[in-house]
Amino acid sequence: MKTRILVLVCLFWAFNACDTDVNSPPLLFGAPTLSGEWHVVAIHNSSPQGPTSAPLEGEIISIVFDGVDSFVGSTSANDFAGDYAIQNNVLSFTGLLSTDALDTAYGTIFFDAMDASVNSTTNNQEFALSFANGQLTLTYADFRFLTLEKQ
Repeated sequence: MKTRILVLVCLFWAFNACDTDVNSPPLLFGAPTLSGEWHVVAIHNSSPQGPTSAPLEGEIISIVFDGVDSFVGSTSANDFAGDYAIQNNVLSFTGLLSTDALDTAYGTIFFDAMDASVNSTTNNQEFALSFANGQLTLTYADFRFLTLEKQ
């Protein structure tokens, strides 16, 4: 009996893991998951029609979500880590810690976005989540957003 349940759970997980709809979030047991590595490919930190910041050739800002409740990441010069939670399509970062070395312009813009996304009530970084065209969009401060791609 235990073997059958385990086989059914594995089949269910495998079926969800093979979902290739690029307009849907990655799924685990039917629920959205951020598990895995994502790269920040654009930062829109002014008006919706304003300029977009993009990394220089070879520059990577990565965030790796463990699929449970913590993340680690890096810019060209700094490392960061913390805990996260998703509730009602809002991603919250708690306990964000980072090194504080002089960063590239793109890395500085990224950390400025982290500062601008802080909810003054909870003191956490908060982002509205949306998935489209194989990308994850994290919206903050009403109209600013980060665009990430799954690696």
